[in-house]
Amino acid sequence: MQTITKMVGIGYNVDQICLMAGAINNYSLARSRDYKTAVKSSTRVAVLSSNEDKVLKYLYPAGNLLQYFPYFSRDAIGRALGYTGPVPWNKNNPIPPNVFHQPIADTFNCNHSDYLPPSGNQQLNFCQNAATKFASEVINANPKPSYP
Repeated sequence: MQTITKMVGIGYNVDQICLMAGAINNYSLARSRDYKTAVKSSTRVAVLSSNEDKVLKYLYPAGNLLQYFPYFSRDAIGRALGYTGPVPWNKNNPIPPNVFHQPIADTFNCNHSDYLPPSGNQQLNFCQNAATKFASEVINANPKPSYP
């Protein structure tokens, strides 16, 4: 999202954004000082999230807590976007209307490494196939990308 913010700032047009296993605060798409410029300038920001993502469930909050001490920042209280999906920053900063959230059903048990294909010639697992399909639908501007 920082790269997209910088690209927009120098004049690039970014139409579709696809975030999978997003390790940014879950309120950052709504918060004006974070990525609002990138979100506003795109047609859609699609977020794929999983409550079964153990990295974002356990390690992301621990990292935020460690960051709190040197910076004393409210940012240390956020959960990961890729774990919970987007949330409003406050009542004056709701989730923007062009943010599309697709939670992955818990029954699929998709973890942090299940968004990217494995290295080598290994077969894609169910979650990797579904994430690939979702990203393709977002990039091709499908109005309702789905998982699976």
